[in-house]
Amino acid sequence: MTHILIIEDDPMVQFIHQSYLEKISSDYVIDVCTSIEESLLILNEKSVDLILLDIHLDGEDSDESGEDQDSCFGYKFARNPDHHANRA
Repeated sequence: MTHILIIEDDPMVQFIHQSYLEKISSDYVIDVCTSIEESLLILNEKSVDLILLDIHLDGEDSDESGEDQDSCFGYKFARNPDHHANRA
């Protein structure tokens, strides 16, 4: 079984991600949460194989939340250095 954690604050996007993953494989165990804090509670209880993370969670500045995410999860996230330049 592959355990996937979806961290997404938009219910529609949560639904789309979860529905797609469930369609791909019945071997996926999927947890969904809406914040970094909530994800840490899950990660303290369970081991996960993959985290799908919304890097633009509501109420958080994207650059600051990225630093928080790095320190919370202990990984360095790959980011597009031009992602601000590509915004409309």
